[in-house]
This record gives sequence, C-alpha cells and structure tokens, in this order.
Amino acid sequence: MKHSIQIALVAIILCGIRLSAEQATSPRVPTDKGGTKSHSAPPQVKADNADPSQHAARSGAPPVINQLESHEKKADTEQLKEDIELQRKLVRATDWLVGVGVLQAVILVVQAVAFFWTLRTIKRQADLMEEAGEDTHDLAQQAIRQTELTQAQLELSHRPWVSADIAIASNLIFDQRGAVLMFNVTMSNLGSSVAKHVSLWTEFVVSGVHDLNQAHERLCNIMKQPVNEKSDYGSLLFPGQVVVEPRPVIANQQDIDQALKSGHFKDVGAVGLHLIGCVDYQSSFDPKKHHQTKFVLLVGRIDRQRGTVMGTFEPQNKSYDGIVVTPTMHGASAD
Repeated sequence: MKHSIQIALVAIILCGIRLSAEQATSPRVPTDKGGTKSHSAPPQVKADNADPSQHAARSGAPPVINQLESHEKKADTEQLKEDIELQRKLVRATDWLVGVGVLQAVILVVQAVAFFWTLRTIKRQADLMEEAGEDTHDLAQQAIRQTELTQAQLELSHRPWVSADIAIASNLIFDQRGAVLMFNVTMSNLGSSVAKHVSLWTEFVVSGVHDLNQAHERLCNIMKQPVNEKSDYGSLLFPGQVVVEPRPVIANQQDIDQALKSGHFKDVGAVGLHLIGCVDYQSSFDPKKHHQTKFVLLVGRIDRQRGTVMGTFEPQNKSYDGIVVTPTMHGASAD
C-alpha cells in the first residue's frame, strides 16, 4: 500500500510536467532580438522600367539592411522549430514516464490482489487439511479400537481358561504345627489353547489375625513379581485336559494363639478359617501376561447334633471331620 501511494504521487507530478510541456509547445509570436520594431512589407509598385536606384530610394532602407533582417527572421524561425521539436520530445518522454508509472501501479495492485488471494487459498487449504487430519485421526482411532476389539475377541475365544474345584481330602487336625488340612484341587482347561506355566498357590487365613483381602492379593502377586518374570515354573495344561493336584494347607500355631487372644471368636475360645487360592498361568497369545483363577472359601464343619454348618473350631478338639468349604461373596475371579 505504501509503494502504491508513492507511485501515485510520482504519476501526478509527471502529469503536471506534461501539462507544462504542452503549454510550452503552444504557438508563440517571435520577438525581435535587436529590440527594433517589426517591419511590414511596403507595397510593391509595379514598374518594369523603374530605375533600381529609385526603387531603393522609395523603400527607405539600403539593400544590405534588408538582407540582414531576412537572415535574422530565418534564424528565429529555425530556433522556434528546434524549440518546438525539443518540447515535443519532452512531452513524449513525459508521456512514457507517466505510462511506466501507471503500469507499475497497476502491477502492484495486481500483485497485492494476487498476494491476498494466495493467502486466502493457503488458509483454506490449511483448514481443509486440518479437517482432513481430524477426520483421519478419528478414523485411525476407530480403526485402532476396532483392531483391539477384534484381537480381544479373538483372544477370548481362543485363549486357555483354567477352572479350579476344591474337594476336602482329610479331617482338620490341630497339633503342634497349628491347624492342618488336606484337599484336592481339580484344574481343567476349558479354553481352546494350551495353558503354560500352570501353578497353584493356596493358604489358610485365620480370622481376626490377618486381613483377608491383603493376604489374597499378596498370594496372587507372587508370580507377577519382577523376580519371577522370566520363571518357567509350572506345568502345561492342554485344552480339555483335567488334572487333580493334592495340597496341604497349614495355619501356624502362632496365628492360632493370636486368634484365641484377639480374634473374632476369642470369647468362645474358637478360631475361624478361610482357604484362599490362586491358579496362575500364561497363554501363547500374550506370553508376558499372567491369567489367574482366584478363590476365597470359608472353612466350616458339619454339626451333626445341630444339623447345621458351623464356622468355628476349638483347638482343644484335636480333629474335626465333616469339613466343608463354602464360596464367599467376594474374592473369586477369573481373568
């Protein structure tokens, strides 16, 4: 814009010069350089036989002076022609300069329009690219979610699934070791691929001595610890295969004594027991991921006199038969 104003001012100045030049080229009356009056031609008298001397006497001037005046007039005429030609050249040069200025102004205007049009086009393209980028991003996210969903569905339908069923195999015995119980765990692979590194972890929890949830979490995190990350501990369990693993579980005497002092059933001199467990295994789909089947069971006994199941045990009675385990309302899961 600044350059356009400057060029416009130059064009106005050049137009003024052109007007001055045109005024200079208008017809002018030649002046006598010698300051003499202009001489009008005397009337000629037709006299063929007139004496030249008499003709000169009648003209009132000598022949030499007339010749000088004729030369001066001719020189003035030539000078006037040169001045007129010079003024014409100046006018043409001025016209050319004005034309160049106007052309430059037009070019600058066209360039400005083209510049703003280019900016507008670039902005529009950027907006379109941004919109396309957002659409592409959304499509990519949808594709990723769909792929993850497909992979999850494929894994769920083809991965191994191991179940665990508990069956009591002995009486509950109280001795110097504490409380001891034998049971069998039946593990079945109900999935469609092999379960690798299958391992079983079980434990007694004495009521009122240890927190049930914390003890269960600690037990199930054994195989997830970094120290066991590369462990190949455990066995293979193929699809449809069933194995029975006998297991002992012991509540140590220290925990029994503590329960008799501060446990939930201290007032009646009894203790309560929970059997917690976790089956840990891995799949070929994701070898680094640990799948687990967890259980939390309440240990009870059949009271034949009362015809009911009791959940307390008095350690002074060294043996209890009719032991049963009942699933609790929390802690059981499979992933």
